[in-house]
Amino acid sequence: IGNLNSIGGPIRTEASGTSAVKMEFSPLVPVARQNRILTIHYTKGDGPARWVTRVAQDMRKFSHLEFRVRGEVGGESFTIDLVDLKGRRTSLSIEDSLRGGATKSWETVRIPVEQFRLSLLSPGLPERMAEDLAFSFDEGSGTIYLDDVKLIFREWTLNNYWDVLISGP
Repeated sequence: IGNLNSIGGPIRTEASGTSAVKMEFSPLVPVARQNRILTIHYTKGDGPARWVTRVAQDMRKFSHLEFRVRGEVGGESFTIDLVDLKGRRTSLSIEDSLRGGATKSWETVRIPVEQFRLSLLSPGLPERMAEDLAFSFDEGSGTIYLDDVKLIFREWTLNNYWDVLISGP
């Protein structure tokens, strides 16, 4: 509801220089039992252009990152970043999962968390904390549509329910 995703974190955009990112939900007002599609319009110039949501989780608890995506014209490209509290990031290209980038049809992308270099997150600590999940747009301009962004737990425990209760509204 509002500016929260299925992970429970707030959503924001980051852009500077000649870059721009704009997002909007469809439908604009939430409707019971209906998905809201997130539309992201981006232009990558001389600064960063990102869609960001807060995760604040130890990534070792999860087996996969999963989301549905489609591009407006096809071929849209971005990287998926996990970012720790100090801004260190580990990234994967969408092209590792979808050759040629996003397509004009809805695709479910399921990325094993082990594909990220988790050792880059919070070095010196036993946890591999990702503060944010970001989609960073590499070049050009375009529009992508996102739906059902989620992290899938490695194991289901009662502690997982506690994490859900305290991580979002």
